[in-house]
Amino acid sequence: MINRAMERRIPSLDGVRAIAVTLVFTWHLLAHADLPLIWRVDYGNLGVRVFFIISGFLITSLLLAERERTGKISISNFYVRRVFRIFPAYYVFLLVMAVLLPTGRLVLHKVDFLPSAAFFSDYETPHDALGHTWSLAVEEQFYLLWPGVIVLLGLRRAFYVCVALLVIAPTFRMLVDLSLWPEKPMRGFECVADALACGCILACVREKLWNNRFYQRLVSSPYVGLIPLATLLFMALVALRARILYDTIGIAMLNFGLVLMLDRYMRFPDSTRTGRWLNWAPVVWIGTISYSLYLWQEPLATTTRHLPVIVTVLGALALATASRYFIELPFLALRRRLSVGTLLRSSTPST
Repeated sequence: MINRAMERRIPSLDGVRAIAVTLVFTWHLLAHADLPLIWRVDYGNLGVRVFFIISGFLITSLLLAERERTGKISISNFYVRRVFRIFPAYYVFLLVMAVLLPTGRLVLHKVDFLPSAAFFSDYETPHDALGHTWSLAVEEQFYLLWPGVIVLLGLRRAFYVCVALLVIAPTFRMLVDLSLWPEKPMRGFECVADALACGCILACVREKLWNNRFYQRLVSSPYVGLIPLATLLFMALVALRARILYDTIGIAMLNFGLVLMLDRYMRFPDSTRTGRWLNWAPVVWIGTISYSLYLWQEPLATTTRHLPVIVTVLGALALATASRYFIELPFLALRRRLSVGTLLRSSTPST
């Protein structure tokens, strides 16, 4: 979900994406396991939340870089880039699911395809094989809204919108817990938008933050990783008796800790073992196929439980690799060729 040229300039992000997709895949593989209390924390949703923060950060960084470079933001060009990046692999995946539907091997119904294909499955939840598409719906809704917010309101007001979401999203989650709002806290856009907003805020103020000595010391500290770990422990302890605390204070603290960790390993990729591991070639490779791996992992995890886990994992990696190299990359290359062709035509004098 990113511009590859920019990604090469920002270390650790592929490694973080590799961790995120591993958390999601593991959650689906172990969904029916009887795990102790500490694992009652939804670490699958934690992985999705990491993806949201990265998306908010990268998309905002790209938009701001375009504005600085050209003096404006082209919403139409942004949408074209997103279509070429997201749609080909996604709709091929949905096509394969449709072909396999008559076999009866999938936990899936015909009515599941419309919300998934139209990107509103965060409100109309499909069955297992397409259940994970809710997060892609959230991201598409973010892509649809965020560039327009920046263009219409300006960067300063758009920043304040993100700050407001840090309060609005936990409020909606609380309303859900009180049965005063119909959506599940982990799915509806209004309930999860604070993770995206955290990434957007980091992109907007990252350089200014570095001028603050307290922030420098905080991000530079080797103990910054304890913040999200302590938050996860807190969330595990309150999960059964105080769901409202989990969905409001717990998730807000987790977002804060994840942003600090992301910024730390982008700034210091080689100064710690963790940073070097995040930039280790095999981990980076998992990060580069994370989008396609995310697409294929849940259908495999939910339909191959009778098989050894290693078979499911290898199958998901094989499908993700094929999707990456035979669908994603060719369409990204096509997009670049079309972009170059457009630039050449626009620079040619008319006759």
